[in-house]
Amino acid sequence: MDVAVSVTRISKDIFEIGVHAADVSYFVRPKTAVDKEARDRGLLVRLVDKTISMLPETLHKNLCSFRAGRKRLGFSVIWTMNSDGHIHETWFGKTVLKSCAQFSFAQVQSVIQGSTLSESIKLHDCTASGMEEALRSMSSLAISLRQRRLGLNKSATGQKTRLTFELNANGFPEALSTTSHCEAQDALQELCIMANVSVAQKITKHFPEHALLRRQDPIIDTLLKSFAPDEPNLDMHSFSKDAFEAALLGIHDVEELGLLRFLAAKSARPALYFGAGTTDINKYFHHGHGVSLYTHFTSPVCRYAAIVVHRQLEAALKQEREWHSDKEEDEKIIMHCNVRENASRNAAEQSSHLYLCSYLNRQNLIASHLHQTATVFCVQEDSIDVYIHAYDLRQRIFLDDIYAEHTYDPTTGTITLTWSMEDHRFGAGDDELVLEDVEADLPKSHLHSSTENTHDVIVALDNVQTISRLADIEVSMSVDMNVSPPVIVVDVVNSFFKQV
Repeated sequence: MDVAVSVTRISKDIFEIGVHAADVSYFVRPKTAVDKEARDRGLLVRLVDKTISMLPETLHKNLCSFRAGRKRLGFSVIWTMNSDGHIHETWFGKTVLKSCAQFSFAQVQSVIQGSTLSESIKLHDCTASGMEEALRSMSSLAISLRQRRLGLNKSATGQKTRLTFELNANGFPEALSTTSHCEAQDALQELCIMANVSVAQKITKHFPEHALLRRQDPIIDTLLKSFAPDEPNLDMHSFSKDAFEAALLGIHDVEELGLLRFLAAKSARPALYFGAGTTDINKYFHHGHGVSLYTHFTSPVCRYAAIVVHRQLEAALKQEREWHSDKEEDEKIIMHCNVRENASRNAAEQSSHLYLCSYLNRQNLIASHLHQTATVFCVQEDSIDVYIHAYDLRQRIFLDDIYAEHTYDPTTGTITLTWSMEDHRFGAGDDELVLEDVEADLPKSHLHSSTENTHDVIVALDNVQTISRLADIEVSMSVDMNVSPPVIVVDVVNSFFKQV
């Protein structure tokens, strides 16, 4: 953990709250071998099965990692604020930190919700009651800060979802789940956002031509427009991604909520690093967080850009008049950081896709059919777009690939499928399945022999199906493992046939 939080109650309504990042710049000096390697790597890369560090393990997991009861070097942003999140004073400086405790998000969430600390948690130089009060104060102050930043109800918190895989001893995914941000994660994220904003303001004021900042353009609202084509006032250009996320709390339908969050995430443009003196000030805005100035001060273990920001902040605190590098050198670093971040994002997405394909392929080996419920969020003349909640997956299904006659009604925005009297679903034995690397890992009783007749026996009940936006439909899923990368194939299931 390279970020720590401190909370001190000064008076009844005044708090001192700090965000402390590991002082990586103390160990990673400019133009040294470790600096050159960190710069080349650009950032830490997280894949499903492993993490590729930016720094040597001694720094990443020890000297630049806060541990309970151990002294570590930090670079801190400390505010004095009231309970409404109004900041009275901001202090920046190098610190020596000794953490009182180390928690998981689940443990902090439990305390926030009113439980007491588990006796198994070892505390250093503090009491259990004092720590519980500090954690609840942290959550309350973070909510107030978020309200001031976004102008929303205090109960507004983000609930971003992501896929997590459980790998077996051989490295294959045998289970997956979708996890959401809890209030504890949102609290830490909000404090980190405010620390990044405060540092961005400080270094921009001192180095207006060299400050390394981060911006994000407005959301591409094409997907959201396709979801709500009759909403002319849907304008994401004036609505930050965080504000949109928080506003979703007014929607109580779980599946619709999940769909909108997914569309908002897919609609977001990638954030970019930039130099303050090389970009039009009108483009400084970070629409993802809804702030006019932003940078990356937190997580310097994970981002080389944050190490540069630490160096700029230190120079600003020392009142150095000139930044040590010229604009051309700054631009090379910024461009490289953006390229490496884009590559890291693509690698993480491809890693998740590969493991999802492996999981789905293994499920198809175990069961004759893999069916899931999907929500239709866009209906077009030649296709429908569906969101599969179980796998946080968007897929387009072309009508010509469905074994049914189809007609599109532009006035109602619906598609009518007229199914034939024969079901075209096939058993696992009818498709060539890739068994390499997974066959030996599955019990033989779970595998379907390709020589067996696995066709379903079906009876026709009806043959007309109408599909409209927000309709739930049943889809079948399979994976073509013969191509690279593997392709997930989704088909509409004829729901008017049943097995007998």
